[in-house]
Amino acid sequence: MPAAPGSTTAKAIRLIGPGAVGALGALALWLLLVQESDAPFLGTLIVDATSSVLSPSGFSRVLDIVGQAGKAVTLASTIVLQFLLFIVLWAWGTQYLPAQAGWRERWPFAAIQVGIAFALLVIFAAIFDLTAVSSVFDGGDWANYLWQTLLFSSLFVGVAHALDRLAAAPVRADAAAIDAAIQATPVDPPVWDGGATPVSATDDGASAPVRARATTPRSRPLLEHSATRRGFLALAGGLGVFVTAAVFVGRVVADTAETGVRRTFAGMLPPPVTPNEAFYTVSKNFFDPTVDGDSWRLRIDGLVETPLEFTLDEILAFPAAESMNTLMCISYELGDELISNARWVGTSLQTVLDRAGVLPEATHIQFTSADDYVESHSVLYVQDPRVRLVWEMNAEPLPHKHGFPLRLLAPGRYGIKNPKWITRITLIDGNIQGYWQQRGWSQEGFIQTMSRIDVPPQGGRRAAGQTLVQGIAFAGDRGIDRVEVSTDDGATWTDAEVEDPFAPLAWRFWSFTFDAAAATHILRVRATDGSGAVQTAEENPPLPNGSTGYHRRELRTTPTT
Repeated sequence: MPAAPGSTTAKAIRLIGPGAVGALGALALWLLLVQESDAPFLGTLIVDATSSVLSPSGFSRVLDIVGQAGKAVTLASTIVLQFLLFIVLWAWGTQYLPAQAGWRERWPFAAIQVGIAFALLVIFAAIFDLTAVSSVFDGGDWANYLWQTLLFSSLFVGVAHALDRLAAAPVRADAAAIDAAIQATPVDPPVWDGGATPVSATDDGASAPVRARATTPRSRPLLEHSATRRGFLALAGGLGVFVTAAVFVGRVVADTAETGVRRTFAGMLPPPVTPNEAFYTVSKNFFDPTVDGDSWRLRIDGLVETPLEFTLDEILAFPAAESMNTLMCISYELGDELISNARWVGTSLQTVLDRAGVLPEATHIQFTSADDYVESHSVLYVQDPRVRLVWEMNAEPLPHKHGFPLRLLAPGRYGIKNPKWITRITLIDGNIQGYWQQRGWSQEGFIQTMSRIDVPPQGGRRAAGQTLVQGIAFAGDRGIDRVEVSTDDGATWTDAEVEDPFAPLAWRFWSFTFDAAAATHILRVRATDGSGAVQTAEENPPLPNGSTGYHRRELRTTPTT
């Protein structure tokens, strides 16, 4: 049953309940639209704009706070902020404004609330457009954000206003019975029920205002019963919408949390080739773009002799070859799993560029993706035939989350330099800052030499005796020449056995066996790349140039019985 009309709970529900239901319902539908149509989400604008003006140290602190669940935490935060904004505007517009303006109806709030939402969006965007390295809007994004704000602000107002009116509606049901009860009793001075105008039934059955009649002891139960019923319907309907929307929003946030680090192979060596479903995924988006292969086009323009546009079938017709490449995220922390290996099929980027004819004055190439991601490489670098456009991954068409229909493979560079969902390649006469470079990350993205201990797991216990230590090492296109292991926290080092390389651009596996006495052993590992450079011991965070340092694990061995 609804709370008592005069209780604090009832007043609170009456004040913010319709706004809360309308806000969450509108946000749920907004998220659904974004998922189904790749429409821009206001939360994305908030995050992009905010991150673009943070200093690298500030951005690093944010990453430290949100940790591996950063995307889910950020999405949830933007949803909560928008939800609270809607509720505040609702309470302000339905309580404060009517009292100040002397309005008898609340409907004018709709126009004011939408106006406020527009003003906040415009002011927010203007501030960050003036202070950011580059504009947070691209092309028609202004119009997209504005019409979405109008649509869902209006939807919010409509739902909230409907619930508000339902909860406070004058009693029209059972009007004939109420009028009969009033006619049967003397007319007392009017007693107005909650500000609602008493009603009676006209000859044709329609409801009409009663000017000089009032509720009586006999009619009041009918009024209270009808009001209670309406309050119950408003509460039940509102709760239904609220719970449904909350469950949907929760699932969206949970799905976002599934990307990034996946502890699929913790405590064991990964397979030489990472299955597609286990391959790490990181993107700037809350919702990655869904690209239709039939309508997709790749445009080559800028400083070229002949601007061209290719369909997917035309791209697939280029000479193709398979290669095994390991990709590594620049956000990799010592020992985590933001590194994977796959077999890719594609064609040399230079082969595609030759069709358009690169002009001599072109020095760099700008890549633009379906999600407005921007990245660049030098013309000299992409002349390496190993720099490739790929469309197949582990004998399957490139999966959606890995860049369907086309992505770049840039050997020796972190994942940020390997853009997905490519739609445009532009030849330019100077370098540009890509999406992540605008936020303080490395311009070139050279992979730091890394090595990792996979076996035994952190904090593991083993019986004393012969103990196997295994892991991976990777140095991009420089390759791995040597791996060393320490069992005494770096005091001494011993060569590990390095397996033959799977491919020149793939990670290498290594193993090491030692006679472990009953004690606590601090294991460390370091690698030497193909140029002879030893992995640095200095520990640095991922921002801005990728993490460095030796991976460390603790192993406890117990006496054999």
